[in-house]
Amino acid sequence: NRRTGPQPHTMRSASVVLLLSLVAYTLATSGVDVSSAVYENVWSCLKTNGFHYGIIRAFQSTGHPDTTGVHTIYNAWSAMDDVDIYMFPRCCSSPASQVDDMLNYLAQYNIHSPGTKPGTYGMVWLDIEAPSLWSGDKNENVNFISGLISALQAKGQKIGVYSSASQWEPITGGWTGASHLPLWYAHYDDNPSFSDFRGFGGWSHPAMKQFRGDASVCGADVDENWYPSGQLPYAEFRTYNHTVQRHHDDKHGRLESLRRFREERRQHKADKADKAQL
Repeated sequence: NRRTGPQPHTMRSASVVLLLSLVAYTLATSGVDVSSAVYENVWSCLKTNGFHYGIIRAFQSTGHPDTTGVHTIYNAWSAMDDVDIYMFPRCCSSPASQVDDMLNYLAQYNIHSPGTKPGTYGMVWLDIEAPSLWSGDKNENVNFISGLISALQAKGQKIGVYSSASQWEPITGGWTGASHLPLWYAHYDDNPSFSDFRGFGGWSHPAMKQFRGDASVCGADVDENWYPSGQLPYAEFRTYNHTVQRHHDDKHGRLESLRRFREERRQHKADKADKAQL
């Protein structure tokens, strides 16, 4: 009789491909990045849904620290295995001043790197995207990015770059001067792997991929990210077991963070009331 179904060797090949895909997915770590307030119960839900690290916006493209980021850092540590921050700088005013503004604001909430959980983070990712927000002079952009890197390094920070070829090329003209840093690249193909990666900016291999954007998970707006397990940048640095205490213990830091958050809310309401009288 003539066979009408899949041949045995075809079925075996498909099974092998599926098995390898499952193994690759198992040997990987998923996480999210956020640019708005996310509370402890949501991070717990995210952990239940298979996400193990968070990347929190700490500086906005308006040129100011993200006032919700400090609270979200504390909240993320309640469930995540690792927490990083990202900086969306404003081109092209003083890079050193912007770094100082971000780190000083974090320090007001007892957040340092290196530091002690939950008042700490692993590394700073520089968010290099949105060409319309940058100078038309690529050399000016390159000098600004180089200044950010130098300022962060002078403060003892671990640094990476978030970008993609479609963003990096028009902003920097293909500058390769940051290729010694870990790369977190974006490609929304719903594929948690590096199989799609094509080198740019001197990078031949990425560290992390943002493979899905603007997703809603556990009621939070997140971007979904992926990296091969055991290959998170600066793994040797991420012990978080430092004994140095920065002014307060962890509990006090969390209480101070909550107090400042309430003060900011009261001030925000007062500002709205003042504007309403104008």
